Amino acid sequence: MAAGATEERVDAARPARGAAVSAGVMALLVPVHAFLVAVATLAAGRYDSSGQGGPFRSCTADSVACDGPHYGMIAVAAAVLVGIAWVIAGLGVRTGRYPRRRRARAWLTALNVAVAVAASAAFWLLQRG
Repeated sequence: MAAGATEERVDAARPARGAAVSAGVMALLVPVHAFLVAVATLAAGRYDSSGQGGPFRSCTADSVACDGPHYGMIAVAAAVLVGIAWVIAGLGVRTGRYPRRRRARAWLTALNVAVAVAASAAFWLLQRG
């Protein structure tokens, strides 16, 4: 009877382990996520495309030509971030052995995106010092 109780505890801990593995792997990929969030942030801005003042000079009243935001690049960066989160969620689903795999993969993907954005924001804040 004691062996049955131990197996139940192990089975009960698997979903939490799956979520922890999924979030942990996403946290390890912080540099990748920070790059993707930076690409999306830079693509969302409006920049002076005349070539004067550097590549990321903001548009002002005296700007000759302005360019941006680049919605296609924002969509690509978001799709790559969600794609990575979806793949890592699959790892979490396998580790957690969830009975409803599609539902588990969906909420693990959402968890992974939240972890990626929060970790990227923390990474940027720490880098600014």
